[in-house]
Amino acid sequence: MLTCRPGNALYAINPSTLVQYPLNTVAEQEVKAGKTTAQPISVIQNDDPAKPGQKMSLVPFIARAEKLC
Repeated sequence: MLTCRPGNALYAINPSTLVQYPLNTVAEQEVKAGKTTAQPISVIQNDDPAKPGQKMSLVPFIARAEKLC
């Protein structure tokens, strides 16, 4: 699931565990400030097979989440 919270904080949420993952800087700042709890998105982000050592782009997910704002 994708969600946009007030202030344009974007999160991905695993519906089976309800664990949330920040998708943008605003969301990451909320987590650092203790306003919410979340895991780093990198723990579920796949490696990019075309770019060894890098993770796949989150741009499509972020774009979809922004549409919710």
